[in-house]
Amino acid sequence: MKFRIKNYQSGQAIITAVVFFLLVAILLISSAVIYTTKRASGSNRLLTSRKSYFTAEAGLEDVTYRVMKGKNYISTEVLNIDDFTATTTVVNTVGSDKEITTVGNAINNIRKNKITLTTDVGADFFYGVQSGAGGISVGNGTAFNGSLYSNGPISGVNNLMYGTAVSAGPSGLINSIHATGTAYAHSITNSTIDKDAYYFSNVTGTTVLGAKHPDNPDLPLLDMPINDAKVQSWENSASAKVLSGCSGGSLTLNTATTTGPAKIPCNLILNTTLTMTGPIWVEGSISLGSSNVKIDPSLGKDSLALIADKPSDRLNSSNITMTNGAQFSGTGDPLSYVTLVSMNNSAENNGAVIAIDVNNNLNGDLFIYAPHGLIDIKNGSKLIGMAGYKINIKNNATITYETGLASMLFESGPGGSYYIRKWEETQ
Repeated sequence: MKFRIKNYQSGQAIITAVVFFLLVAILLISSAVIYTTKRASGSNRLLTSRKSYFTAEAGLEDVTYRVMKGKNYISTEVLNIDDFTATTTVVNTVGSDKEITTVGNAINNIRKNKITLTTDVGADFFYGVQSGAGGISVGNGTAFNGSLYSNGPISGVNNLMYGTAVSAGPSGLINSIHATGTAYAHSITNSTIDKDAYYFSNVTGTTVLGAKHPDNPDLPLLDMPINDAKVQSWENSASAKVLSGCSGGSLTLNTATTTGPAKIPCNLILNTTLTMTGPIWVEGSISLGSSNVKIDPSLGKDSLALIADKPSDRLNSSNITMTNGAQFSGTGDPLSYVTLVSMNNSAENNGAVIAIDVNNNLNGDLFIYAPHGLIDIKNGSKLIGMAGYKINIKNNATITYETGLASMLFESGPGGSYYIRKWEETQ
């Protein structure tokens, strides 16, 4: 008899292999599930965090809008959006400034945003010199450390300008200027451009060291950086106090004076130190001789305006004349400047009366502004910047643009509107 013995070990090996591969598959699937779950959880946390942020933004914007528009609000406001909450608190800080903080909570994901409001009225100047349709004309030896933006032509005698030159609109023309930066105009003639030239029509008699960009759309005409309504608000603030002492149509100051906000109901002749503690409105013309106009250091970052405006006669009055080395200084803060404002509108009406007449050796923390008039700059003047309807810059004047000018802050007096000084996320 023959016996056949079965080999059971081969079957067990197969079962062991199946179990092993099954365990490996389970391990891989489990790892994939865990990884996917973690990724999904991370995405959910990120999404929830973003919801918390935007909830905080919604609460912050809601209360900020109420404060800026003078609507009702309480010191702590709670906003609910889709079961998420934004808790906003309003705290008074320096003077009438306010700090508004909002905490957003979305399923215990916390984001915190903050806005600082101030009642100062801001004004933005992005160019060293800006003109209206009257344009900019420059003489021999004039130097610019900044940029020019004009709604009219820019013309000169190959003056060196350290910056960008823009003559905006369909009539834009740059003529006989040497710009170390880029030039923009409808047409460019007889100039030297160290960088690129952007133009719509043509370039003639001009050396362009960079690239030429023909058929470039004309740049837009810009509004003046301070509108008339803002100047009126400064005058309203100054009207809270009216100075006496006018004689023969003028107030002459020969001894050091500290004042502001204040209104002078006649012309002003200044031959001394004037310390400003608020905006000053001269209802007439201003003559500045050997004088020093400065802003009280206690005002910190603020700038103040000295305004010449006689509403009943803006064609022949409302102008400013400066001679004999008048000096100007802010509070000492790099954002603080004296701003001279003339509301004379002779140039805008094709007249020849000068709105702001700047003579020799004028310098300091000064910005001059004549939105409807002619600014005439003489030899040797060194300014921070200027803006006017029409600007004539005579021989050897120097214009230096400082970056702090881009965020000048003007104290508007009681009842001034709020604006946002800082907006940031703190958590």
